[in-house]
Parts: sequence; structure tokens; C-alpha cells
Amino acid sequence: MAARLRARGLPVIDADLLAREVVAPGTPGLAAVVEAFGPEVLAADGLLDRARLAEIAFHDEGKRRALNGILHPRCRPGQRRARGGARRRRGATIACYEAALLVENGLADAFRPLVVVSVSEDEQIARAMARDGATREQARGAHRRAAPAGGEDRHR
Repeated sequence: MAARLRARGLPVIDADLLAREVVAPGTPGLAAVVEAFGPEVLAADGLLDRARLAEIAFHDEGKRRALNGILHPRCRPGQRRARGGARRRRGATIACYEAALLVENGLADAFRPLVVVSVSEDEQIARAMARDGATREQARGAHRRAAPAGGEDRHR
């Protein structure tokens, strides 16, 4: 859906991209993740090893919450700047904010109007495999641990 809106000229802010930016090498976000989860979450090139971090954080609810506590606050200011910048650049009165777990994270009321797009679990896993370079088993495990709402739970 976001790709279709983008193709029609609507600015699109990608929450996944923002989340990756806040843990880029040299950022306070990456430093906080390494401090909380150890240097083993870094790849040899200094980038965050997202698959390794997922193995650590998504098997333990407390660690998942700790990771969200590090990432979510760092994403919010960047999101506000990105939304405003997108509007100014194109003169748009609205922008699309693309986020997979917006409803699950209790942020739906901050974005109106809200368009919810649902795909099957198999499609979600295939997308995660392509995005993260994960195996089907890794993607399926991360998907279940992230517990995205499905069907009617997302359409409230």
C-alpha cells in the first residue's frame, strides 16, 4: 500500500528505515544496544547483527522490552522530523507513515486517518526473510515472538 501511495506522490516515512538509522555505526542507539546486549550483537564490520540481536532479544520478554525501550524513544524524534521534512519537500498536507507494528505498540491513535493492511502469516514471513536475510525458521520465530495482531485485532 505504501508503495502505491508513494507512486502517486504521497511522502512515505518508513519506520523500519528509521529504526535502522538509530542503530547505525557511531550512533548513541547502537552504543546503548551494545551496552545492554553485549558486543556479540555487532558484526565484524561494526554494523548491528540484527539476526544475532533477534536471537537474544526475542527469546526473552524482558530483553525484548529492554530493546524496545532503547529503540522506540530514539525513533520518535526522527519520525517527527522526517514527517515534517516530507511535507515541506513536496508540499503535501499529509504523509504516509509505514509501520508494521503500529497497532500492536499502541500507537494507532497517534495516526489518523489510519489504514491497516493485512497479509497472511506466510507473506509476512517471506517479507521478513527477504528484508533480513533470515531463514524461514528464524523469520517464523521472530514473527511469533513479535506477536503482530491479526485480522479483527488490527481493525478496531
